[in-house]
Amino acid sequence: MLAGMLVAAMTTTSLAGDDFFLVTDQAGVSAADAGDDTAGIQTAITNNRHVHFPPGVYRINTAISIPSNTLITGSGASSIIRHYFDGAPANQTNDLFDIVGSSGANKVNITISGLRFIGNDQAIAGEGAYGIHALYADHLMIRNCQFRSFGNPTYTGQCALRAMDFRQTSKVIVDGVDIRECYAGTSANSADMSFYTSNSDLIITNNHIQTTTKCGFAITSFSTYSSNRVVVSNNTALGQGAHCYIGAYGGTNTSIVYTRNIARGSGYSGIYIPTNGDWAVNPNAGGIIVSHNLITNCGTAGETGISHGINVGGGGRPITIKGNVILNTGYDLNGNLRQLSGGYAPSAIHSHFSDKLLIADNVITTAQGPGIDLYLNEAALVHNNQLHGTDGGGVVVYNNAGSPFDYLEIIDNVIDVSHREARGITVNITAPEISEQYDGRFRIHGNRILGSSKNPANAEASMGILMYSYLSAPSSPAYPLQGEIINNSIENFYYGMRQTSGISDGLLMTSGDQVISNNIFRNIVYAMHLYADASSPTNIHRLLGQAILDNTDIPWMSYASPYHIDTAIATNPRVVLEAAALPASTSAWIAGDRVVFNIPVTVGSTKYLGAVYNGSGWTYYGPTQ
Repeated sequence: MLAGMLVAAMTTTSLAGDDFFLVTDQAGVSAADAGDDTAGIQTAITNNRHVHFPPGVYRINTAISIPSNTLITGSGASSIIRHYFDGAPANQTNDLFDIVGSSGANKVNITISGLRFIGNDQAIAGEGAYGIHALYADHLMIRNCQFRSFGNPTYTGQCALRAMDFRQTSKVIVDGVDIRECYAGTSANSADMSFYTSNSDLIITNNHIQTTTKCGFAITSFSTYSSNRVVVSNNTALGQGAHCYIGAYGGTNTSIVYTRNIARGSGYSGIYIPTNGDWAVNPNAGGIIVSHNLITNCGTAGETGISHGINVGGGGRPITIKGNVILNTGYDLNGNLRQLSGGYAPSAIHSHFSDKLLIADNVITTAQGPGIDLYLNEAALVHNNQLHGTDGGGVVVYNNAGSPFDYLEIIDNVIDVSHREARGITVNITAPEISEQYDGRFRIHGNRILGSSKNPANAEASMGILMYSYLSAPSSPAYPLQGEIINNSIENFYYGMRQTSGISDGLLMTSGDQVISNNIFRNIVYAMHLYADASSPTNIHRLLGQAILDNTDIPWMSYASPYHIDTAIATNPRVVLEAAALPASTSAWIAGDRVVFNIPVTVGSTKYLGAVYNGSGWTYYGPTQ
């Protein structure tokens, strides 16, 4: 609906008195790929409202200026506009078509369709060599055009040699464009199709870009400029560059919809949308929706902060990442894992410095890094995602003193790291020094978390849920992190649930009031490993009704005695199902713990169905005879 509304608002106005003129009727235009057609084409376009290019090859030596209220059409791939380089250095970087107005006097109402643009692949420097260049222009439509051979594969700079370049434009539609064999440079905002500085009301749809550059699409803001109200939909980008870089260098990006696109084989991110170039939450940025895209084999270049499947951040307004399918992040198109020399392993979804973040209903299969990686975000909801085969863990949350989270939900996800020793959910709060009071809340509910083995080679890497801090915190004030870990199913790990600290003089993660209730642990060595110390005065755990199933060895193991838990409220029964025999009476059991036998256990001459631990021994119940 949003795209339809924008199309209605942005469609170029009718060209009153529209006249149809064949450019080949103009003197000086041969269409035979011979000589210079520039002057004749410029005369035809200046003097007529609708200029048509029949099949042929038209040579252009210097840029054609397109006036307002102009319709330019061709017959498709057979109508070729070719950069004709006559050897003069000044002409090496000329554009083909220029739509250039001035501040306060924009070019308006221009449509270009059905042409094939071929650039000068020898151009290696300077601002130029664009197929279409628009500046100070409104109500533009570029449809069903092709672009080939813009740029040079040896060029390593930025901001030049693009197939299309738009600056300070609005109400632009780019539809059905095909771009291949172009080289736009290697900087973050070098792209085959670029919207650079203050573009708004854009629809970019049904385009195909097969790129060997950094980006297929770039929509960037700079200084005081912003990019607003952008729809990018139903596009395909294949190749080494990022599918879309929507960046901000001092400006902000708002109201971006990125949906139903395909990105395949990007060395950098499939979709990269930082909303603020300063890498901090900008309250005016955001309003981003990334939904129902297919991202495959992206994130193989190894550049820190860029190489991921989907990468967003910096927005104070809501950011939604929903319904995407993200496959093989960090693996090339041949299925080979790219060993990265720098940065960190690419995540399927990565977010940094965001507030009001929703990640829901995504399917993630195989990633070199985490499935979902949340770095310094303030409020995040992670709901109903399916994560399979993520080497760096399932969901990883990292926050430090400069960015405490306010609210975190990880709910109803399926997290399968069974192919490798990895953690299911990691929440890590780390900082060398704390000077502010935290008041964070978290909910980890209803997740199914599958690990690789009860006895892996690396036990420290095998945890269903890890709540971890590395803090040097004073004993006052308290740092209440209030949370719930409820109704999770955790299978095949060394540790089912672990809460721990990197050092012994302060623990954030087990501070506050926590409820750990009705979780199921199956085939685990240590079901619950909880650690706190005396410097956490408000530490309360409510341990309610866990189910410890099958081959789990130890229901609850704590150390750093005598400061296990300052206040532990254990309302039992915790239930151990399918025990073949009665467990030993050890300190791991708490009064009220209950065992249900998978076959009746004989005590004396009576067979019982279960037993309850009374604090010093077992009381049997349910005699069968």
